[in-house]
Amino acid sequence: MNGAHWHLLMNHIPIMFPAAGLLVMIMSLLMPGGARFRQAAYFLFIIGAVSAYPAMETGEGAEHVMKSIPGTDKKLIHEHEEMAESLAVVAYILGVLSAICWWAEWKSKAFAKWAYWSTLVTALILLILAYRTGVSGGIIKHQEIRADLQPTGGNETSGEHE
Repeated sequence: MNGAHWHLLMNHIPIMFPAAGLLVMIMSLLMPGGARFRQAAYFLFIIGAVSAYPAMETGEGAEHVMKSIPGTDKKLIHEHEEMAESLAVVAYILGVLSAICWWAEWKSKAFAKWAYWSTLVTALILLILAYRTGVSGGIIKHQEIRADLQPTGGNETSGEHE
């Protein structure tokens, strides 16, 4: 496997764990035993934060592979890299906040509820950034999702009959 393969394998983990964590966190508001749901959400956020590091590291290898492919827009790679760096910072912040929240609830600290809401908002911000970063990575090679490229109206066949 080359660097691009490793990056494709790793880059979804720091998105999926926080997404699952956010769902579990929302469940903590709706279900009895909310503290256990919050603890599970914090754990998922921490895993997401830890997994952001290998996603970033494999991005370097993917960059080298992609730059060697003719027709790859280096500007798009740079934009994706910048967005991914911001996403990683937010993931690390969410991981630290989650560890603080976990501790605050365990010790019954007064600020635990405030920390919960700040973690929830940070998770929402992270998922918005994750979506934007994912799309920016996808457009590097998936021309069908690029807004700047319009269909040519050629004679391509999709196998569908009108």
